[in-house]
Amino acid sequence: FYDFEKVLIELSDPVITKFVYVHNLSYEFMFMVDLFERNNWHVTQMCARNLRQPIQFKIEELNIIFRCSYMLTNLSLEKSAEKYTDAEKATGELDYNKGNFSPLCKLTKDELHYCEMDIITLYKIICYFVGVYGHIRSIPLTQTGEVRYSLRKVVDYYYIKKQWELVPPEHIYNALMLAFQGGITHANILYSNQIVHDVWSYDFASSYPYCLTFPMPSEPFHLIRESQIAKLKDTHTLLYHVRIKNARSLYYNHYISRSKLLKLKMGANGCVDNGRMVSFESGEMFILSFDLEMIKESYTCDIEIIRVWASFNRYLDRRILMFILERYKAKTELKNNESMADYYMKMKQELNSVFGMAVTNQLKSGIYYENGEWFSHNFDDIITDEDGNKIRYIEKKLDEMKHSYSTLFFYAVGCVCTSRARFNLWRNVLALDKDIVYYDTDSIKGINNNAQSVVDKYNKEVIAHLNQCAKDNNIPIEYFIPIDDKNNPRPLGLFECETSKGLLQEFCTMGAKKYCYRDHKGELHMTVSGVRKKAVKGLKNDIRNFTKGTIFNYEDAKKLTHYYNDNQPTITYKDIDGNEYTSEQKNGIVLQPTTYKLGITDEYEELCNEYFGILTDNI
Repeated sequence: FYDFEKVLIELSDPVITKFVYVHNLSYEFMFMVDLFERNNWHVTQMCARNLRQPIQFKIEELNIIFRCSYMLTNLSLEKSAEKYTDAEKATGELDYNKGNFSPLCKLTKDELHYCEMDIITLYKIICYFVGVYGHIRSIPLTQTGEVRYSLRKVVDYYYIKKQWELVPPEHIYNALMLAFQGGITHANILYSNQIVHDVWSYDFASSYPYCLTFPMPSEPFHLIRESQIAKLKDTHTLLYHVRIKNARSLYYNHYISRSKLLKLKMGANGCVDNGRMVSFESGEMFILSFDLEMIKESYTCDIEIIRVWASFNRYLDRRILMFILERYKAKTELKNNESMADYYMKMKQELNSVFGMAVTNQLKSGIYYENGEWFSHNFDDIITDEDGNKIRYIEKKLDEMKHSYSTLFFYAVGCVCTSRARFNLWRNVLALDKDIVYYDTDSIKGINNNAQSVVDKYNKEVIAHLNQCAKDNNIPIEYFIPIDDKNNPRPLGLFECETSKGLLQEFCTMGAKKYCYRDHKGELHMTVSGVRKKAVKGLKNDIRNFTKGTIFNYEDAKKLTHYYNDNQPTITYKDIDGNEYTSEQKNGIVLQPTTYKLGITDEYEELCNEYFGILTDNI
């Protein structure tokens, strides 16, 4: 701790800014707080994803900038080294669960080698990025920033100037934020918490990139009259503020998310299916055209339009479309090509990150650190701008977006992209309603033999759209339908069968991001949010053990829980070598091994039992 303090002081230079990369800066930051307080160092230029999660900050007195390499690569240090260097991280030599270490402990030769290789691998990773970007200062802060850098090189000033003009005024930005939803992930309540046999699975090929090939909002939103909706609905994106009354689902799968309803009144017969609305008395929503269409299809209800805004639709700039399609084509053609593995990963990463840029909400980056405490700005907070003027935080952020070269997409584009993706998924869910078992953003799992005709109908529409988009934008069709390494055409956005070699023998889900299945070979797999997939061995190869109350131990789950310590007492202890050491460090973080217990809420379990009891004879 104190050695590191000396190193920082020695590194410091009032003229030359030094950069220090840390893999998982949010962890190490907690141990540095004591150094800030001890030396009266001031933290500036804080860029953080969330409270206590810094991506970059500067120690002003030392002229040293710290950056998080984990945010840059989005990979563990071991995987980052594999991807970007020829160095191999040492593994297995340090036991992090061994207690009572102190600075007086002597590390073994193997332990010192482990530490040395951590430093060498990270050094070589940063050297790789310096080679790509020319200077350490030019390296983006995040993985999405990497792709933003690549995308900026294919557009020009006039494109970016257009995006500045499209930054919405406050009331429209607020409406878009309320309308934005991510993927739709849920289990059919008919089959939740029970074992289902012979399950098929279909998956959309690059769902979000496909949705970005449709015309998108391209002009500022303007308020329109309800009488204009019919005339504009085919050529414009419509953003609605609606009031929904007396809603009741017409299907076993339920579309409206409880979290998106404002002024919700459940009523005497209100019912929630694990976060999705089965029925309710009234509520308000901000929604886009596709969501309104799906609500009308999925519920019997009264819908009052309070207000509606419109933006004219155009295809994305051809350069942006080509950026997306070139990466999809390369990813498809180079998959399984070991000699081009690095380029394949780069193309795959850039393809997936385009959507991330489109959907980035820059208003949410209001985290700052001051006098040893973390804070987040509310939109109405009064702050001081660069000219010393008092201004509301949201006004400052919107003004910054109108001058930032990071503003590469109209925020509405990301909102519409996710809305269309939900629309594509939900059409297929409703068509197969009772046969659906589980769905997750871009995939569907179900039973019986009714899926193929539904999928074929959808895929015909996909091919028709790809041909139309290629024609409208004068882009060769092979960019939309590249050929893979087995000489098979792989159309963008197609609904593809994942179980063509055999159905899933068994499948059990307990809700969103929580399921287990036995594949056609008889191998058991598990997906539980926050638990590594290898923890499936804790089920002892029996899917019946995937049930409420099952506990995965640390050895299987490798799950850690963290505790922030902001005011630790002084403590004297003996370390494992017998040395007595007094720690006066007040700040730190503990990563503690823990177990994971499978469970569902009592409310959801009761609803599952009610549905199953009523409908069991019909399943």
